[in-house]
Amino acid sequence: GAPTWQPGKLIDYDKGIYIGSVEREVPSLNQIPKRYRRKLTKEQHEWSITEVIRRVLALKPWEDIDDVLNHWVGRFNRKNFPVLIKEITKTGALEHSVRVFTWMKNQRLYRARNDIYNDMIRLHSRHHRVDKARGLFYEMQKWRCKPDVETYDALINAHGRVGQWQWATNIFDDMLRAGVPPSQSSYNNLINACGSSGQWKEALKACKRMIDNGVGPDLVTHNIMLSALKNGGQYGKA
Repeated sequence: GAPTWQPGKLIDYDKGIYIGSVEREVPSLNQIPKRYRRKLTKEQHEWSITEVIRRVLALKPWEDIDDVLNHWVGRFNRKNFPVLIKEITKTGALEHSVRVFTWMKNQRLYRARNDIYNDMIRLHSRHHRVDKARGLFYEMQKWRCKPDVETYDALINAHGRVGQWQWATNIFDDMLRAGVPPSQSSYNNLINACGSSGQWKEALKACKRMIDNGVGPDLVTHNIMLSALKNGGQYGKA
């Protein structure tokens, strides 16, 4: 079911987690620059980001989500955009998030940011939409956003989720060529991508690369290596 909303908080009872919400200042109507205020023809509301998301999620993805967003005064503060995307992608609502992101890119005050693209790539990854995730990776660069370690991690994870360990390895190598230092999470995602695809030897290679490059394995590394060896039938090595 859809996450349950309460004043000031969002709780997903399906997963038993508190999602919460982070608010940015929503400008009042009087604070909107005159050049924008003159063009307003619709009634405007000083909704919080939490309220905006509640109204968006109350609609079907094909309904007029843009109309809700165009009634929101908060769109005149560009700092609200990354928070809006972060909060709506947390709900897992893919089609609603895509609609909001599409609307956002058409706003005059919008500025492309890595964290916005990273959140969208992670969301597509959760839904196994690898081609869409990779498309966003290329799109962000057209908007002059340079992929960072979180971007590469999200994309490696996306390919790992669908068993495309070779793609995951290629993206990891692309990250190195781009001069982006891999994190512990980067290596763990790569090891998991190989291991979950039955490629336990490749998982071991990735683990060795991790150690050779001075990135210490953690408990997550240990667990995914055990899973990789068991998936490959290497019970003796596990």
